[in-house]
Amino acid sequence: DWKIEIAVDKDAKTMRITDNGTGMDADELENNLGTIASSGTKKFREMLKEKGGESLPELNYLRGICEMGSERYAEAVSDFSLILSDPELADEALYNRGLCYIQLGDNEAAAVDFQAVIDRNSDEEVIALICDLLDISQEQLEASRQVN
Repeated sequence: DWKIEIAVDKDAKTMRITDNGTGMDADELENNLGTIASSGTKKFREMLKEKGGESLPELNYLRGICEMGSERYAEAVSDFSLILSDPELADEALYNRGLCYIQLGDNEAAAVDFQAVIDRNSDEEVIALICDLLDISQEQLEASRQVN
C-alpha cells in the first residue's frame, strides 16, 4: 500500500512529507530513474500502466511536490489540480497548490485554495500554519469568516 505522511512543525513553520516509495525494485529504479526525472517518457508511462499506477493520485501528488522542488510551479499546479477529488490528499493538494500560486504571483487563487483548506479542516495546526503563512492571527481569520 502506498503511504504519504505529512508532519507539521508549527514552531519552525515547516512541513515534512515522506512516502514509502514507488514500489520499484532496485533494477527498476536503476533503469527508470532517469526516465522519471525527465518527466514522463513513453517507457515510464508504459511501466506505470503495467503496474496499474498510471492514474494513482499519489503519483500526481508526488510529481507535484517534485515540480515544486524544481520551481516548475505551473506544472505543479496542474498535478495538484488532478487530485482535488481525492479525500485523502485534497487538503495537502490545495495547500501546496496555493503555495505554487503565490510563487506564480496569483495571490487571489492562493487565497481561494487556503480558504478552502481552512473551510474543510478543523485541525488547529493546519489553520495555524496557514495563518502564519498569511501573516494573520486566527482571530483575524475568524473575523473575516464571519463577514463572509
